Amino acid sequence: MTPAAVPGRLRIELQARIFVRGTCMESDELENMVVEGLLSERRRWRRDETIVDCFGRTMRRMVQDYWRRVLRDRDVMVTLSADDDDHNLQDHDRIFESDEPDPERTIQGRQDLDSILTLLSNEEHPEDPEIARLHAEGESYPVISQRLNLNETEIENARMRIRRALKAVQADDKLARYLEAAAYDEIRRILDLLRDNGNAREMAQRLANDGDIAVIRSEFIERGEKEKYSAALRSIRFAVLEAKSCGG
Repeated sequence: MTPAAVPGRLRIELQARIFVRGTCMESDELENMVVEGLLSERRRWRRDETIVDCFGRTMRRMVQDYWRRVLRDRDVMVTLSADDDDHNLQDHDRIFESDEPDPERTIQGRQDLDSILTLLSNEEHPEDPEIARLHAEGESYPVISQRLNLNETEIENARMRIRRALKAVQADDKLARYLEAAAYDEIRRILDLLRDNGNAREMAQRLANDGDIAVIRSEFIERGEKEKYSAALRSIRFAVLEAKSCGG
């Protein structure tokens, strides 16, 4: 581990992988949620905690919240399906087969859509960008399923990948705005923490200058360096938290 890395970072990444088992979340998605919560002060970093302890406690609570929502939704489904009345069953269908947009999945603005299509571009799931584009244009998932000749499982898996891409884009945009608005001394601390990580340091400097994360994202992905892009952003997030804690 380089000096630029936050102490215990590998332990945090391992904890995240363990916590997301059985959920629909990815480990980096969970880490991003913690960082966003701490930077926005919606989540608290206790004075007597190390960063590893803080992440562990916060991730545990977020996953507990996730499972509470899953159980709550499951109870609703059981309650609705317990009554055989045709009217109630029709209501059940409207609730759980409705294609009303979830706020987390709603693609807002052309730039968001372009960024999501960029992240979804891969050979393993070539249909994902088209599904996202059609849905953003107002097509329902059942219609998309028929148009692209995809079964329910394929569509549902695509929806989850699109959701993760959207959340990643939103998290990246929030980080870019934070760096763009950060004070000079904080940026200097962040860049110093990243001194041994060329990609991350250069990206952080560019984000601090103009915050144009979409351009940077496209450059990395066009070079086939999506993993490097994600790794650099992860390093920046940890450096931001470390700089914030050092700066008091």
